[in-house]
Amino acid sequence: YLDELEDLAAMGVKEVFDDTGTFPAGRWLEEFCKGYQERGLHKVLMMGCNMRPGALGPQQYQMLAESNFRFVLYGIESANQKTLDMLNKGATVEQQRESLQWASEAGLEPHVTVMMGYPWESEEEAQNTIDYVREWFDKGWINTLQGTVVIPYPGTQLYAQARENNWLRFDGPDNWHRFDMREPVLATPMEPEHVMGLVQ
Repeated sequence: YLDELEDLAAMGVKEVFDDTGTFPAGRWLEEFCKGYQERGLHKVLMMGCNMRPGALGPQQYQMLAESNFRFVLYGIESANQKTLDMLNKGATVEQQRESLQWASEAGLEPHVTVMMGYPWESEEEAQNTIDYVREWFDKGWINTLQGTVVIPYPGTQLYAQARENNWLRFDGPDNWHRFDMREPVLATPMEPEHVMGLVQ
């Protein structure tokens, strides 16, 4: 991987975003950052990646910053523990908060994705996510945000779960063109227009 990054830098590439589901942590990350710096890549190539909340501590975030990482994307999805558990996120709301704080304090630029329109979330729970995100923005722990509506794409676990629980507002190949984030696909305790308002 370092050889490939070195080749990209030699071609004049200035920044790379590794869109792996989540960038590896632990010993691999430490060896990667060490090799990245030993080759001088941190002087000519900026890095970005996806990271799972709770995967790193303050020292590891500092190590990323010293290796010229900048943009770090977190799929927060919700600030309600029930939803995080149902999505098998493997993180707590507190770990989300800590990760954003540590990353921003290290000088990184956290980007957060959140979703509205979970069939099991009430309006109050959806608002809870909005309130948390606003608070984290106000503290300077989030640099940019992407808000979307939950879409259970055919073939995913969420889609199977939605069919099993009758959560789909519409279904089938004739309707799959509507799975494009312009409207909620899942039925929720809120009206579809209200869900889209929360996304905004």
